[in-house]
Amino acid sequence: MKTSPDSDIHIHECILPARRGMALRMIVLFFVIIMAGAGGVYALRPGGGSTTASAGDTYQVARQSFDIVITSNGELKAAQQIELRNETEREGVITYIIPEGQFVEPDTVLVEFNREQLKRELDDAEDQLESTRNDLTSAKAALEIQKSENDSALRKAELVLRLAELELKKWQEGDLVAKRQELALRVETTQRDYERLKRKYEQAIKLKEQDYISSDELEQDQIRYLEAENASKTAKLNQDIFEKYEYPKLLESKTSAVEDAKAEIERVKQRNSSQLAQREADLAKREAQLKYRQERADKLQHQLDACSIKAPSAGMVVYSTSIDRGMRWGGDDGPWQIGSRVGPRQSVIILPDTSQMIAEVKVHESLTSQIKPGQKATVSVDAVGHEPFDAEVESIGVLAENGGWRDPNRREYTVRLLLKNTQSTVLKPSMRCESKILLQKVNDALAVPLQAVFNDAGRTYCYVASGGQYIKTRVRTGRFSENWIEILDGLQEGQTVLLREPKPSEIKKVNQDKGDKPDAAENKDNMPRKPMMKSNRPTKPAGQGGKMNSSSSSKPSGKP
Repeated sequence: MKTSPDSDIHIHECILPARRGMALRMIVLFFVIIMAGAGGVYALRPGGGSTTASAGDTYQVARQSFDIVITSNGELKAAQQIELRNETEREGVITYIIPEGQFVEPDTVLVEFNREQLKRELDDAEDQLESTRNDLTSAKAALEIQKSENDSALRKAELVLRLAELELKKWQEGDLVAKRQELALRVETTQRDYERLKRKYEQAIKLKEQDYISSDELEQDQIRYLEAENASKTAKLNQDIFEKYEYPKLLESKTSAVEDAKAEIERVKQRNSSQLAQREADLAKREAQLKYRQERADKLQHQLDACSIKAPSAGMVVYSTSIDRGMRWGGDDGPWQIGSRVGPRQSVIILPDTSQMIAEVKVHESLTSQIKPGQKATVSVDAVGHEPFDAEVESIGVLAENGGWRDPNRREYTVRLLLKNTQSTVLKPSMRCESKILLQKVNDALAVPLQAVFNDAGRTYCYVASGGQYIKTRVRTGRFSENWIEILDGLQEGQTVLLREPKPSEIKKVNQDKGDKPDAAENKDNMPRKPMMKSNRPTKPAGQGGKMNSSSSSKPSGKP
């Protein structure tokens, strides 16, 4: 089978099954056509003998320096972007929206939603808020009045107590003493008057017996005597009545007045506490209502303000529908437009900062262990027709993503590459790009084009020119890239190798495996084996870190 040395060949670590099958069918068809043409030419040559390969089919072994890279495809994204959502708590209807793709400055109005209903609700909320403020003012005044009334009532009750105590003390130390002295004096004076009149009456009897006084005078003295005796008895009786009855009564009355005054103070205190608690509860209720209605009014105001979405920073306007397009089941409603309905917290506008872009590319899970943050890379963006941008690995995804319904068994990681020097170029998110991540530089190594190495039963070979034919020579390979492969043993600088599969007539029939027992395949006319393409590439040599690959959608990077 013939293949051109200028063919762009990638070594794929993983190829999608569907794509691999199609690629193999195309390669087989291509090889069949080429073989048919080559066979016809060979048949027309005189004698049909051995042919000499053209200069384009061979390569002279030399020392080379090449890069080992991973080629992957992906798309651009802004390193920093702001996602603006419908911050209202209800479905919004777009009444204005800025054209997509336009670059805007900070505070530019991007989207406006219908706000009539919110405005009505806000007006009602503000009316209720004002009414609640008035109620709160009244409640505060009522509380202060209640405190003043409580103080007045308590002072009045305390005054009554002090007066009752003073009245008790006045009675005990004044009125009671005076009363007792008055009664005692009355008893003593009536007793003395009784004794005086008694003696006078007794003398009057004697005088009557001697006829010194008349009977009438005697009778008058007797009357005065009896009156004095009665007055003395009455005074004693009054004294006894006061001590036995009036004194306890007055004492109980005065003491009871003091106790009643003390009890009234406690009642006033309890009544004051209860009334004050009611006023304070009413005040707290009004304050809670004010807080609730203030928060509701503030919330509605925030909702009203959220009906107008402004750009927080400069950037390019991208509708969220453009990002989600083709990713949602149930159809596509198209881009946002006036009249579109936007649900609560639904994304509306993306403002990417295009001054700093990143490339998000997919890398097969078997390769991610070779990628580290900080590694150099280049990114090509066909849409801008620019030279590849320098970049470096920023991060590697934490979790692998599957290949979707087309290849559910495929696992890939997202690698983010930070592009440099993009300020002067108009790059936009979602532009397709191709990246080459530099894994290793191979310097001054003996190397041949990848097409020159063939794989047969786990062994690698090259076809070395010898006298117009080619000897199948076993080689030991090392690191390799998309186009070059390092030769560790088996070839020497200056030798010429074939870059395609040789024809049977071009193979020199010798057993060149020194010390090796020829395998069954070699005994069958030393027929050529498959070239080192795709799954037939050399396996990673022991002790070599130069494993090379490219993503399933890599493009050729150039001729060797």
